[in-house]
Amino acid sequence: MKKVRELSEAEISELTLGYKKGPNHAFRIRCQIVLLSHENMYCGQIANFLKKNLKTVYAAIENYNLGGYKALFNKVCQGRISHLDNLTETQVKYLKDAVDDQPQNLNKVVAKLVEKFGFHISKRMLIRYIKKNSITLGAELENG
Repeated sequence: MKKVRELSEAEISELTLGYKKGPNHAFRIRCQIVLLSHENMYCGQIANFLKKNLKTVYAAIENYNLGGYKALFNKVCQGRISHLDNLTETQVKYLKDAVDDQPQNLNKVVAKLVEKFGFHISKRMLIRYIKKNSITLGAELENG
């Protein structure tokens, strides 16, 4: 049975704050795992309670024991890298033109982009990219 090391009051309050107001869901779950372990819950009970894999519980406790609070944060570049973040300037211009041509029907824009770029793009990916890069939909419609 893995168990988190003894925690001070400052560490408990830091973990509680991280559990309540952490930057992302995975971090909040890791904080909660450490807190539940501190309250003498077994790892299997924690996994069942949080509906997580037992390996997830073990990893969170081990990371906290080795690295403390900072070890619970997501690592840099953890997650999938978007294809749309690696577009060249000409591809970005093509994307903006395609969005300007069809601002009301992004499904058609997605079909054009998949054909042009040669990799899968979903409508949701396109919407995220548009929001992230502040591309205005139908700028000509609003001005004209």
